[in-house]
Amino acid sequence: MPAIHTAQLDERDPALRQVLEAVTQTTNVPTLVIGKRGRGALVVAFQSARRDTFLNEVFDTVADAAKRQLSGKRTGLVVVGLEAIDAAELKSLAEHDHAASNNPSALRLSVSRLLNRADLSHLVGASFGSKGNLIDGDQALTTDGSSYNFFKEESPFWHPAIGNAFS
Repeated sequence: MPAIHTAQLDERDPALRQVLEAVTQTTNVPTLVIGKRGRGALVVAFQSARRDTFLNEVFDTVADAAKRQLSGKRTGLVVVGLEAIDAAELKSLAEHDHAASNNPSALRLSVSRLLNRADLSHLVGASFGSKGNLIDGDQALTTDGSSYNFFKEESPFWHPAIGNAFS
């Protein structure tokens, strides 16, 4: 296991996160590190014994909306706004998920379960948008937010125009 030899730790550093997750045998949990250079460190990971209820509630709501608001006979896509995440944070999450050496995020795992549900076979995608500022352009309003899109292109309901709308 690599040693950490720095007085200043940047919690956003992916290499540091990998070391902390390996040491604590956790994934994506708040971690406290207290130590002294050359003396060692105390690492504490805070993980609840209960499931991640926020993420579960989000996906229960999305599944309910997909069942009740979409016909089930035509293609469906859900769009979710994440108010507590800014554009840079959502982009960082997507980059983390697309790096082959990283474990998938809780968001990616939850979306995979959602898109593979038999009762939601008409659902071909989910798009998650960050908070952003509205920008008044010449022809339309735009935002400086970002989106992280998941598509189920192998679905018989899929059409390339769906993906093109988000490119």
